[in-house]
Amino acid sequence: MLPIILSTVFMNTCLAQLQTFTIQQSTTMDRNFLGFQIPGFQYSIFGAADMFTLVGLLEFFYSESSAGMKALSTAISWTSLAFGYFLSTVVVEVVNKVSGGWLESNNLNRDKLNYFYWLLSALSVVNLGAYLLCASWYRYKEVEVVVAAREGDGREKRVGEFVGV
Repeated sequence: MLPIILSTVFMNTCLAQLQTFTIQQSTTMDRNFLGFQIPGFQYSIFGAADMFTLVGLLEFFYSESSAGMKALSTAISWTSLAFGYFLSTVVVEVVNKVSGGWLESNNLNRDKLNYFYWLLSALSVVNLGAYLLCASWYRYKEVEVVVAAREGDGREKRVGEFVGV
């Protein structure tokens, strides 16, 4: 499960960068449209993105952990998010030093934000490949499912069971 956890860290790094630079873009661009001012930060878009990613991560880590490790597994999911946000700061610093300042001036009209997004895209493709490789090796834990039916008096009657993957 550790390689899958590590692949979620970079995914969270990209989410952090998306949220950070979207705020900066919205303060730079003209937000007027037909006499209305569009809000600078689209919370609903990021809420939906977080919902699809974080809920899936929590469900995976919770369902795949053993009975005594469910709380720790949930904490690991949140730790992945925290490391992703921390790594986003490191990525920006490294890119600024290596590239000669793509993001240095905090002026999106002069910075090379498009190059930075292309770099994040390329690294995300590599991350996806690593995730798919690790996911192909991963075996879900076996779960025992008990099928029950109600009798005429309302009591449950055990009909059968099977082990699924």
